[in-house]
Amino acid sequence: NYEMGGQPKEKAEDESLEKYYEKMNMSNKTENNDNIPKDVLNAFKAKYPHVTGVTWAETNDGSYSASYYGTRGKEICIINSYGTITETMTLGNPDNLLSSISSYIKQNYKNNKIVEYYAVKKILDKKNFYKVIIADKKTKVEQEIWFTTSGKFVE
Repeated sequence: NYEMGGQPKEKAEDESLEKYYEKMNMSNKTENNDNIPKDVLNAFKAKYPHVTGVTWAETNDGSYSASYYGTRGKEICIINSYGTITETMTLGNPDNLLSSISSYIKQNYKNNKIVEYYAVKKILDKKNFYKVIIADKKTKVEQEIWFTTSGKFVE
């Protein structure tokens, strides 16, 4: 519960992380590694041996999500129950989103705003995508939409 330098974490940071997990459809947040299978932990430690401060959660499909701050900012690694890394996600700045994606959203989702986006690598499929989370300006209801790396909408 402490950041570097021994200062207590802000409560707002914990609340925003809870909101983030809710957006990602994740549940069963654990504060430690007790509920995470050894194959999953070993796969993560083998790929990311120096990463600390990992928050684990079980996803709705039975995989496990490791959320942490890496060299590129907030990152998420999804590992199935057999210990295979299936995808990685890196949080991006919405201001840096491809103009074709921004234009598509403005044209087709007029009453929505971009909340955040992720660069997603689907390891098993060997494909990359952008996952954009948008919210209705009035109701604040969020939804995710997917795009190819060239900016084409994925149905």
